[in-house]
Amino acid sequence: MLNLRLCRLVMKDLPVQQVARDLSPWLLWGLAIILVSGFMLFSSEAMKCYASVPFQVKMLFLFTAMIYHFTIYRRVTNTDREPKPAWGATVAVISVVLWLGVGLAGRGIGFL
Repeated sequence: MLNLRLCRLVMKDLPVQQVARDLSPWLLWGLAIILVSGFMLFSSEAMKCYASVPFQVKMLFLFTAMIYHFTIYRRVTNTDREPKPAWGATVAVISVVLWLGVGLAGRGIGFL
């Protein structure tokens, strides 16, 4: 609990641009891993996945989340000026909703 409080205190003092720059390698490696492993899973049951509605929804969320991240999200986090709190929160919430949609649709593939 103490580490979480300390992290919040330290993170409040850092500019958004620095946090985004520090986390960028983690994001890129994570994205590479999920794309490679997802392609391997897809290739094992391509016809079944292709006909699955949850799979199509997941791909829609995935491509939308990737486009959103590399355009709007990156534009907001790579500026020298700090974004307005409402704009920053809106961008963050949209990003979380898109990536959550990827995960939830992925869970639905096995059930529908």
